[in-house]
Amino acid sequence: MLTGLRLSEVETVMPDFDPVLPDEGINVDKSHPLANIFIMLFGTVVILAICYSLVGVFSDFIADRISLDQEKKIGAVFISTGLIPELSSSRLASNSQVSENIRRLGETLWQPYSRDNKRPTPEFAIRKVSFPNAFTYPGAKILVTSTLLEQATSENEISFVICHELGHYYFRHPLKHLGRGLFFLLISTVIDFSANSSEVLTSGFNMATLNYSREQEERSDSFALGCLNKKYGHVNGFEHFFKKIEKLDLLGSNNFKILKYSRTHPLTSERIQNLKEEAVSKGYRLNGGLKPSDLYQ
Repeated sequence: MLTGLRLSEVETVMPDFDPVLPDEGINVDKSHPLANIFIMLFGTVVILAICYSLVGVFSDFIADRISLDQEKKIGAVFISTGLIPELSSSRLASNSQVSENIRRLGETLWQPYSRDNKRPTPEFAIRKVSFPNAFTYPGAKILVTSTLLEQATSENEISFVICHELGHYYFRHPLKHLGRGLFFLLISTVIDFSANSSEVLTSGFNMATLNYSREQEERSDSFALGCLNKKYGHVNGFEHFFKKIEKLDLLGSNNFKILKYSRTHPLTSERIQNLKEEAVSKGYRLNGGLKPSDLYQ
């Protein structure tokens, strides 16, 4: 309280005050803006990676418990919405006799596993395309390309490729992979994609699923080797398809091995070598007679 004090005493009590403007950066974050962007991006990636892993675990759990009827309904939805254009009737080959022969071959190859797996023989179809391959889709459907059949030098070669796809079917890989794909689809609808960001996230998604897909392929290769041995009593012919792919695929050469981890499938040369070693370890004969492929051409 200042009552009763002289002016000189007041001046003594109150120090001199020199008004100045506050520091312009008093409310400004002094850290580098790029550092903040990096922290946000890193945090987002970590969160997405955790969510992706949880989705993968959940997908695997659900896939093993889905009935065939439910699986077929899922596949039918994807076909009707055009998400699997490869299975549209306009793209399928019309040679009914070859299609019937493929169906019979597939049924014979699957028969030893149907009792344990308790799942019927999947449906087979032939697609008219210019490259040799085969695919497995949700809904118990296996697609074989017409070029694979035209270029095959033996029934054994065709059987190995079908056995590989039966391995995917046996282990329910399409359903397990579907959950991860739907997760990415959900993210793409939440985020406003530009053309560039879409390409970046697609590349990131492919890299994220790479390890899982490579494990799928290796497990299906092993299944196919046993399947081929059950059918013919030897595994001769399994490498014929791989050698054709290796000629078409530059990534199979030594000069490109640095890119092996950007592939869904293991390198072709490695697959051949790994399967030969597995065949020897399991006592499968590498030599044996080859059946002609005339029925499938």
